Amino acid sequence: LSSEITSYAHSYQQDYYTIIHDKLSYYKINPSSIHYVTSNLYEPKIYNKWCSDNNITDKIVIHSYNFFAKAAQHYSFFQENSEDSASITVDEHLKFKTANNIKTFSNLNRVIRTHRIGLLYMLNYYNLLDNSHTSFANFDKSHRVPYSKHAAWTQGNIKNTRKKLPLTLDVTDFNVNQAQNFFKETYLNTWYSVITETFFQDYFKYSMFFSEKIFKPMRARHPFVLVGQPYALDELKKIGFKTFNEFWDESYDVCRNPTDRLEKICELIAQLNKLSKKEWIDLYKR
Repeated sequence: LSSEITSYAHSYQQDYYTIIHDKLSYYKINPSSIHYVTSNLYEPKIYNKWCSDNNITDKIVIHSYNFFAKAAQHYSFFQENSEDSASITVDEHLKFKTANNIKTFSNLNRVIRTHRIGLLYMLNYYNLLDNSHTSFANFDKSHRVPYSKHAAWTQGNIKNTRKKLPLTLDVTDFNVNQAQNFFKETYLNTWYSVITETFFQDYFKYSMFFSEKIFKPMRARHPFVLVGQPYALDELKKIGFKTFNEFWDESYDVCRNPTDRLEKICELIAQLNKLSKKEWIDLYKR
C-alpha cells in the first residue's frame, strides 16, 4: 500500500504490519483472530512497539517459535535410518578422537553469503583453513566483502584463497540443500564446529533467526563457535541453551562491527587450534 492511503507510521523499509492491518480493516477481520507463527525471535517485541507507536490495541497474536530447534530433536528430520545415525554420544567422540589424528574444526558452507566469504578469506589469511574440514563452492569474482578494511580481503589473499576453491567434503553439488543431512563424519573427525549461520549482520535489530545449522552440532554433542548475528549466543541462552563461555572467551557475540567480530572469531579459532589432544579430551569430559 502506498504511504498516501495508510495512517500508520513506517517502522522500516517494508512495513508489513501496516499492510496487514490495513487489509484486515478493509475486509473487516478482527486482528485478534489471526495467529501468526514465526521463527524470528524478535518479532513479538518489534510488533508490540509498532502497535504502541501507532496506538493499536487490537493486535494480531504473534507466536515466536524456533522451528528448527524442535525439528532437530527428532532423527526423522534428517535423512537417516535410525537415531544412532543422526546423533553422536560423548563416548563415541572420545573413542574416535583418542584413536585418530583429526582435523581442527568443521565449517560447512553451501549458499554463498557475504559473511561466509569474509570468514573464508580471513581463515586463509591467518592460515587456519588448511587443517580444517571446510566446504565452500566456487563463486563469481564479483562478490565483494563490503565491511571495514582488513588485510584478509586485499587482492593477494583473495586470489590465494580462490585458488583453493571449491573445497568439497561429503558432496560436490552445492545446489542440493543439505539442511536435513546429518554429516556424522565431520563431527567425529574434528574437535569443534564453526557455524556460519544464515544471517550475520543485516537487520539484526529486526530479526534473530536460528536455522538447523546451529542445532546439528548440538545434536552431535559437538562444541561450536557461532558466526551469527550480534547477541546470537545471548539469545540462545535466553531460550534455555548453554554455550561455552565456561571454556573460552565468547565476547565476539557482543561485537557489532562485522569486521571486528570476524577478527575476534578468528582469534578464538587460532587459540582453540593450539589446544592439545589431551586438553580437548579433558574439555569433552567436562
